[in-house]
Amino acid sequence: MKELPITPEIAYITGFLIGDGNISDDYRIRAVEENEDYIGFFAEMFGKAFGKSPKIYFDKYNNSFVAYVYSKEIWEFLVTELEIPKGNKSRIVRIPSKIRDSAEKIKSAFLSGIFDAEGCVTKVKDSHHPRGYLKIQFKVVNRGLVEDVSGVLKDLGIGCKVYHYNGFSLVYILGKTQSKLFLEKVGFKHPKKHEKLINAFSPSSNGAGSLCQWQGESRSESESERATVTGIRPELRRSNPGQGDAGRKFSRGPDPHLVQTSRVTWG
Repeated sequence: MKELPITPEIAYITGFLIGDGNISDDYRIRAVEENEDYIGFFAEMFGKAFGKSPKIYFDKYNNSFVAYVYSKEIWEFLVTELEIPKGNKSRIVRIPSKIRDSAEKIKSAFLSGIFDAEGCVTKVKDSHHPRGYLKIQFKVVNRGLVEDVSGVLKDLGIGCKVYHYNGFSLVYILGKTQSKLFLEKVGFKHPKKHEKLINAFSPSSNGAGSLCQWQGESRSESESERATVTGIRPELRRSNPGQGDAGRKFSRGPDPHLVQTSRVTWG
């Protein structure tokens, strides 16, 4: 594959693959997610980014959906140009230099992908905050990756704090002001995570809880902040040889409530 320009779509896919993906020696690229609507969206985004759409199957043993594609050209681009290690990468992967050195919209798209994979939204109550305070969290075992993510967040003007513990590291985005900046500049594409973050800004939302989400093109908040993910092709199949669900088609089209939009736009 000739060298591709780093588009927001490629940056987003790279972020998610670093968080919840895998690149194997046999030129297989795969992403894993429990949410069926999201994995359909991911497959669409991957197709737009690379011109080849993954197949999807349901892994009943892990209760999750897997999007996978075999492509030597895409594999070589991800491994060589975007520095994603093949095999077990969790402790060694870093944000690719081509992402770190890119324009703000590329950094935003990358962060959206990696937070969709490994981020979550929590509203915490304690004695000092009886109404609860908002926290967006990124948690992995890789100290270096946490420092990278923190650095890119700060490049975008989003305040955050880093904590390292035995066995894992964390990035916290604390409070409504910084969380609102995250929503506007990065955002989630995962439906549940985005919904959780949007609900946290609702005046009636003062309880504790946790979850995680996604987002799309800019649109007016008066449009109920909902949009339909279009183009999720019904012919995408969960087709994995040897699996009981092999070849079973998606039973429905896109969920009209899949995506809640925010002001974020990568264009």
